[in-house]
Amino acid sequence: GNQKYLGLTSRFHDLWLSKDWFKLWLVRSEEERHYTNYCLERSQKIIKKVPLHFRIPPIEEMPLKENFCFHSSRLGSPGKNVERLIKAAIKYDFNLVLAGSIKGHEQESWLHRLIDGHHNIQYVGWLSDEELYDYYSRAKVFALPSIIEGVGMVALEASIFGCEIILTNIGAPKEYFNGMAHLVNPYDIDDIGLKIKKAL
Repeated sequence: GNQKYLGLTSRFHDLWLSKDWFKLWLVRSEEERHYTNYCLERSQKIIKKVPLHFRIPPIEEMPLKENFCFHSSRLGSPGKNVERLIKAAIKYDFNLVLAGSIKGHEQESWLHRLIDGHHNIQYVGWLSDEELYDYYSRAKVFALPSIIEGVGMVALEASIFGCEIILTNIGAPKEYFNGMAHLVNPYDIDDIGLKIKKAL
């Protein structure tokens, strides 16, 4: 209640207060292992890495690709870095398709202010799984230049469908690709734009 009503604590502080209750910690990446060990002072002996697995089977043959970059997320979340992705598409004039949720009139207005009048950028709304897989299969590139990202499951799913992956160089998502993604500085519009153009 302190966090919700008074803003006097945070989930990270709550985690710190409860850390002694747990005998085993499951993490998704080496990045989370380091955080748990260093920041929460938990022994490596009680930290086990359990990497996440994608939810769909690999495709049997490469689909025919179209020349656009795809992104799907909670678009209004600042950590997803959608505004810089849009600015990169405007500056470097590549086709960008955005999908996912936007909350309320304020986020809807924000998105339209960014993309209206730009022929190369399209927002297709929230997608069902079948529609999402269709975009994965058609997109040549999938971009996830997040500032904050745990694993980046959408990028993993897109890679199953043969997309070239543009991925943030911050945090754990790159661990899952083992050098097989184009890493970008998510704060640099030029780095994002040039690497997407190259991948396309």
